[in-house]
Amino acid sequence: MKKGSYGYLEKARKVSLIKSGLFLAAVLIVYFGALFYFKTNKNVFSILAAVGALPTGRSIVLSIMYLRAGSASARAYEAIEKACSLPEGCSGYDLYLTGYEHSFSVSHLAVLDRTVVGLAEDNSMDIRLCEAHIRDMVRKDEHVGYDVHIYRDLDEYIRTLQELSSAKESMEESMEESMEEAMEESMEESTEESTEGSMKQSSKDSPGTPSGSSDASSAEDRAVMKMILGISI
Repeated sequence: MKKGSYGYLEKARKVSLIKSGLFLAAVLIVYFGALFYFKTNKNVFSILAAVGALPTGRSIVLSIMYLRAGSASARAYEAIEKACSLPEGCSGYDLYLTGYEHSFSVSHLAVLDRTVVGLAEDNSMDIRLCEAHIRDMVRKDEHVGYDVHIYRDLDEYIRTLQELSSAKESMEESMEESMEEAMEESMEESTEESTEGSMKQSSKDSPGTPSGSSDASSAEDRAVMKMILGISI
């Protein structure tokens, strides 16, 4: 299951616990088995057990982090999926962001039109610190002009998603209409002038920038979402 999918944390938590249990069991069996056989810990198997303790420790720490992380509720998932259809690569569920002093469980997060919005179902989490943490990470990744808002209320969050999604769709539709009108005008001018040079110049002058700007904005939104997924466990 890919990171950002609903249920990712639950599955990752189980896999991590099983892996940690197997690692720990292997280290203990190797160490105490060799100790029982050789009657001393001064043997090569003790060294192997000590080396194996390092990845085992990392796996246990990761398992503890997964246990602390909160997954998105079924209610939130169903409501978000029913309310709006978000662009692929611009949203994700079950995020757990870690900082130097604080960690943040975000049930759902989306990046739309240079705005990062998220839903926090953990009432003990400081949403202002979470916003500041995300804002800092976005800035460090050299993305500018992004607003960050984290919500506790599911209904308010869904309204915000719908507004952002509708605004983005309206902007894209408007740009498409502008492009079509520009192309029609370009064709009319080309027909009137009926020369190859004027057709090329008219094509150059046709406003392709708005569509390009829209594509670039969407690509950057996806890049920001990918970065946030990358810093989540």
